[in-house]
Amino acid sequence: MDEAGQRDALYAFLADTLGLTVEEISQRRTQKHAASPTVEEWKSNLDMSSFMSPSPLLCKNLFLKDTKKDSFWLVVAQVDTEVRLSNLSKHLSLRTLRFAKEELLTSLLGVSQGSVTPLALWKDREHKHVNVIIDRNLLPESSESTTLLVHPLSNEYTTELTVTEFKKFLDACGHSYSVLDFSII
Repeated sequence: MDEAGQRDALYAFLADTLGLTVEEISQRRTQKHAASPTVEEWKSNLDMSSFMSPSPLLCKNLFLKDTKKDSFWLVVAQVDTEVRLSNLSKHLSLRTLRFAKEELLTSLLGVSQGSVTPLALWKDREHKHVNVIIDRNLLPESSESTTLLVHPLSNEYTTELTVTEFKKFLDACGHSYSVLDFSII
């Protein structure tokens, strides 16, 4: 299946999971923009006025591999959160976390570097090879009006989900996740 077909299948999964229409996800909640392989490019390419929330939270995503145990980790953090890999490794009692090679990213989540996204967990529903850590800053206690911006499998698109919808998506994929306050590790 080509990239557009995969994105359409993801939109259908999201619509079914969240009780929305595919049109709501693919047109009203998703913005097409120039390719944005870095957070800085992503910020400059977005039209923030087109989203539901006046101040949605952008999610940066790190796909990591433990060099000793061959475990895989997807860290989903607010763009301004500093993620120190050495501190995270110690916190998780792992030897060393490093960025995973693109071949592993493609085989496990079906996306390329620069397009890492928690929505790619949709492709890991059967195997559950990927451990998920979410920045506490993305899941505020009163999260009803908080929205998150993520790539829908391509860094040329951005989709807006509420925190509640994001959690429903993770549950539907069968992925448990840990919430971590990166400021204390």
